[in-house]
Amino acid sequence: MLVSCVVLFIIQSCSTDIESAPCFNVSYDYWITLNNSSGNDLLDPATIDGYRKADIYIFELDEKEDEQVIQEEGLFIEPDAESGHSYMLHINNIGKSNMVSENTYQYYLRLSPDDVDTLKVEHMQNECSQSNKAIWYNGELVFDVVTMKEMPIIVTKE
Repeated sequence: MLVSCVVLFIIQSCSTDIESAPCFNVSYDYWITLNNSSGNDLLDPATIDGYRKADIYIFELDEKEDEQVIQEEGLFIEPDAESGHSYMLHINNIGKSNMVSENTYQYYLRLSPDDVDTLKVEHMQNECSQSNKAIWYNGELVFDVVTMKEMPIIVTKE
């Protein structure tokens, strides 16, 4: 009988049901690094044909298809020798105005006057918990809660 109770407890406590998960509040922030096919950091000002910090911002399109900047400040993260990270883009909780389906939002990342990429983020939430469930970069799944790919998300640009 005791063994049966222990097994039942373990099964219930290992539930993957989001609705029964304990409350947590994770921000919707995520980090992206951009490399070229040779592995060079495209956000590093020393990289030839890299991106300029001044050109980079996140936007959404309004009903007239005009760009509405939603994140520019705090987007660009400098390298940190202590943590060992390279240049990164820090995409923070930029709102939920550009919904493409339930809990899924689409934004655009302007990297240069001629280079715009698409970001799509699916959130998961219940009464008291929220976090990113999946992130797509130009249609490619680059993060999902199941595989828990590590941050920062590394994108290779051709």
